[in-house]
Amino acid sequence: MIKIKKNKRLFSIFILALVALFVFTGCAGNPEHSSGGSASSSTGGSETPPPPVTKTYELKVMSFNLDQAAGGNDAKRSKVFDKIIEELPDVLGVQEETPAWKEFLEAELKVEGYARVGTFRSTS
Repeated sequence: MIKIKKNKRLFSIFILALVALFVFTGCAGNPEHSSGGSASSSTGGSETPPPPVTKTYELKVMSFNLDQAAGGNDAKRSKVFDKIIEELPDVLGVQEETPAWKEFLEAELKVEGYARVGTFRSTS
């Protein structure tokens, strides 16, 4: 019975050593080793690194200068809102926003999935 316990312990150490060998040599999960092929030659050639991955992202930004004098004009509000919805920017910045514009834009654009980031600059 003592021999079995010693052998189990020796076997466990052996398995642990094999796992450590694979981890430290990079064989675990390396597609080159699992397919049997290698990018380097047996004569000591070096591997060519893969080309860098290029990702492109588009970000649509819109800036709107709101006319403070026309803040209460429903026709102007409708035109501004229609233009924003037509363009569907990812980021919208506004200037000269009055409390009336702020209230209108927050209510209308919230329905479209937009959220306000930043603070309102008071006109006083």
